[in-house]
Amino acid sequence: MVSRVTSVMYIIYNGIMFGGLKLSGKRIHVGKKCTSRIGNKVEISPKGVLKIGFHFSALKNCRFLVRDEGELCIGDNVGLNTNCIIACHQRIEIGDDVMIGPNVCIYDHDHDFREPEGIVARKYYCKPVKIGNRTWIGANVVILKGAEIGKDCVIAAGSIVNGKIPDNSILIQKRESNIKEIIKINVN
Repeated sequence: MVSRVTSVMYIIYNGIMFGGLKLSGKRIHVGKKCTSRIGNKVEISPKGVLKIGFHFSALKNCRFLVRDEGELCIGDNVGLNTNCIIACHQRIEIGDDVMIGPNVCIYDHDHDFREPEGIVARKYYCKPVKIGNRTWIGANVVILKGAEIGKDCVIAAGSIVNGKIPDNSILIQKRESNIKEIIKINVN
């Protein structure tokens, strides 16, 4: 079984602390003036890399998972709202000045359900994810493996992102509402 560093991040202002120990070095680097609310969790595998830039902020109940030899790189002045998940098996790169709304999920992998043992086999298809500088990600967005979001983009709430989004773009996924009247049946 793979051993992990698992702990809760606490509110701090000069780095992220894991269980009271400030971590920095080759595998884990945290810039200054970073803040995190109680309830956020970080899991880093022994070969995983976590790099967080200057003035990072994460509100409550966010999860950061760096598995296998994954590399999670978060730029300067990045803000995450509540209940976000970033799960990295290969590479996720978030640029500078990125704002991420509540309930956003970012994954650089999919389970390989075709394996003989199904998803229990823990086999994955991975492709890096990149989010450009000054991008705004709305609430409840899901960013899938291989997504490349350019600089200065807006991703509307509830969107599912895969593929490439060019610089200076707004992604709005229209969903039509189909409202029908409920017809009650009289049973006498």
